Amino acid sequence: MLPTYPLQGLFSGFDSSNTCFALGTADGRVRTFDTVTGRLRSTLASNAAALAHKDTALLPNGHLAEAQRCLTWIDSQKQTQEDGPTRLFSSSVAVGTASGAVRLYDSATGELRWQTANCSEGGVDCLVQSSGRCSTLLGVGRSGHACVLDAATGSKQSQFRASKHGTTAAALSADGSRLLIGGSTLSLLDMDTQQRISKFTGHPLPVRAVAFAPSDAYAVSAAEGERLVAVWATASRPGSKLKSGGAAVASLAVEQPAVGLMTAGVCWWVEGKIVLNRINRVRVCGHT
Repeated sequence: MLPTYPLQGLFSGFDSSNTCFALGTADGRVRTFDTVTGRLRSTLASNAAALAHKDTALLPNGHLAEAQRCLTWIDSQKQTQEDGPTRLFSSSVAVGTASGAVRLYDSATGELRWQTANCSEGGVDCLVQSSGRCSTLLGVGRSGHACVLDAATGSKQSQFRASKHGTTAAALSADGSRLLIGGSTLSLLDMDTQQRISKFTGHPLPVRAVAFAPSDAYAVSAAEGERLVAVWATASRPGSKLKSGGAAVASLAVEQPAVGLMTAGVCWWVEGKIVLNRINRVRVCGHT
């Protein structure tokens, strides 16, 4: 899954298999596409009438007038055969709204599966899911509060103050034990204690994208307008005392400022290979 920071009213993301792509636009629509054929699969706001209530206005075309700020694909585990291997399937798309609600849609039909309100005061700006804990979905926003949801039902599991500042980027470690959040600062939190265990310095501008390496021993981040991707050592023990993470262990030069980051489990420092979704690629996707 590769969510990107909103660009000119657009936000987008690929599913874990890279076979589907979701695109949100300023008119309140979220559409999914087949990346192999390029064809439209569904429009997630097509059933907007089912979501309407006294505080939500509808546009003449039936789409929600409410601004939507972010999305992420939700993986679910499924055993392909009896006693066979368990595989991940991305069949749902979670959307965060300006009102602070989170909604989960079926990506094939566009039908709403659940809706949870009051997840983040001021709006949900980032949604993340742990690759190892598919049942957990976390939303953060401008208030600095984090809301942990059950991805299957939308029920709130916990809500806590993750930062004193607004959060514009977040990532969960593979085992779901740590949360990396970025905004005007970059911090690492222990999910069990809900406390910050490390902070990193080096980005003079607000952080726009973060991601863990597959082993969780490293993480990467990119800031607004910067043509560098910073690599951080994140192997902090759960429950350890707050400490400064120090300087980045590496800085990777890129041609354009990055708006999305992901890591792949292939050889790179034995930990993984950095894969960038650069700003020009997002623009191309935005014009399809």
